[in-house]
Amino acid sequence: MTQNNDEIVKEVNLFDDNGNLNVHGWARKPIINYNKEKIRSSWFRTKEWDNYVINHKDYNFSITIADVGYLGLIPIELMDY
Repeated sequence: MTQNNDEIVKEVNLFDDNGNLNVHGWARKPIINYNKEKIRSSWFRTKEWDNYVINHKDYNFSITIADVGYLGLIPIELMDY
């Protein structure tokens, strides 16, 4: 387990067998495996989302794809500077 928000440099599972966070930190590439089956909360308390953003000097575009257990959302935002 990595401590103090260190860089994670080898492939690792996000949750341990008890559903607790297995790592704390950040990675330069997607090497943290999201093992959803280890989450110990009920389905309606599990919140998952992906957020994508394009920044430009003239505009900002973002889309979020979210599943909050009992509701799915896809908000899209365009800001013209």
